[in-house]
Amino acid sequence: MVNMTTIHHLIAARADLSPAHPAVEGTTTRLTYRELVDQAREIAARLRAAGANRESIVGLSAPRSPEALAGLLGILFADCAYVYLDPTYPRERRAFMAWDCQLKLALVDSPAGWELPAVTALPLSGHADMVEPFDRVDHDAQLCYVCYTSGSTGEPKGVLVEHRSVAAMAHGLAVRYGIHPGSRALQYASWNYDAAIGDIFTTLAAGATLCLAPDQVRSSGVALANYLRQAHITFAALTPSVLSTMPEHDLPELVSVAAVGEPCTPEVVQRWGGNRRFFNGYGPTETTVAATVADLNPGDDVHLGTPVPGAKVRVVDLGTGHEVASGVNGELQVGGVGVARGYLNRPELTAENFLLEDDQRWYRTGDIVRREPSGIISYVGRLDNQVQVRGHRVELEEIEARLRQHEGVNQCAVTLNNGVLVAHVVPARPDVNAAALLNFLREWLPIHMVPDRVALLEALPLGGWGKVDRGALRQDAHAS
Repeated sequence: MVNMTTIHHLIAARADLSPAHPAVEGTTTRLTYRELVDQAREIAARLRAAGANRESIVGLSAPRSPEALAGLLGILFADCAYVYLDPTYPRERRAFMAWDCQLKLALVDSPAGWELPAVTALPLSGHADMVEPFDRVDHDAQLCYVCYTSGSTGEPKGVLVEHRSVAAMAHGLAVRYGIHPGSRALQYASWNYDAAIGDIFTTLAAGATLCLAPDQVRSSGVALANYLRQAHITFAALTPSVLSTMPEHDLPELVSVAAVGEPCTPEVVQRWGGNRRFFNGYGPTETTVAATVADLNPGDDVHLGTPVPGAKVRVVDLGTGHEVASGVNGELQVGGVGVARGYLNRPELTAENFLLEDDQRWYRTGDIVRREPSGIISYVGRLDNQVQVRGHRVELEEIEARLRQHEGVNQCAVTLNNGVLVAHVVPARPDVNAAALLNFLREWLPIHMVPDRVALLEALPLGGWGKVDRGALRQDAHAS
């Protein structure tokens, strides 16, 4: 029996219920729910004919568009899982992701320019001789997508997320955010970022309209605000960094806003929470976009809120692993249906970060929090050097690992200082310069991971334990 908690079945049900309702709007095209699902099923038929098998991973490499969204859904209708290969990422990173996923097939917008010869490229557009009326996914524990995050070993790691996790997330966020068929939701984030997964599936499962922000407005707060007004956006999930650049006035149709992807500030709540509902959303990629949501008003203490439907949270002592009392700091661990299957091809890392207790998976977030007597969760800090950069989760160690591969680098450390990513480098020879190091990193890393500047030093400051004193580096960077 087909389980209706697979996410594409939920979207297909919306197409049956409201076939003419707009599902997605791009810069030049719009697809209704019926058009979106029909295109997805035709793409699925072509993928099957090309040899796609149950739960195999298929790549998607195309700019954000209604047609690309049909391709994403087509991969799911073909009984497969998708991985997004961002066309703007360096070739080496996309090649690693394709190798790691053992990709055989990828949907692309332009096969003529495809750069990964080991992967067969299929165009998004095309004709299938026969389109089956239903897909074959019959259980909600099947793999839905692989989302790559920054890794401390110098290589990105693929998070394996199942259909039941996505369906639970979509339902839970729609309920918390108040998204319904009459809503018009902004889609801002790049599709390689899990916030985009929240945008896409929450909107479509709720029967609302997904509005793809044009690339040309995404770099300007004023232009983005103008787009929200012109597109009659009613809900937007954006990072606090983006919200801080946008004028909040003259947006009467924007009834709710969610701050996601990085720690929120009281100033952002004050600016955006006065005349509309304001949410602070929290959730690592490993917990399928969202674990907790807070409903905040201006003047409130900023906190992480309470678990979304289907999620469980606990705060544990780092030494004993036992839950701590309210008011005591500990590591936040997340359980429930949203917890991912683990990391692709990383059994040791999976065992380290995912705990299995009585058939329940828990994810160790590495975030230090405190449960207040009221039950809400307050954020305190990080266990490691993972940071949020321009809305993306970044392991500083991954950037450092890449830097160390340059023959001109002796030692290095990367810090984030007031939103500025700084690489502190002790060169191995006198002819090494900052521009050359930045160019080297651009060949391997996505643009959000490339430092804003490089500081060349004679030595890295060390703390009392002989480790690099990152606090001193941040102070020096701020002073300079």
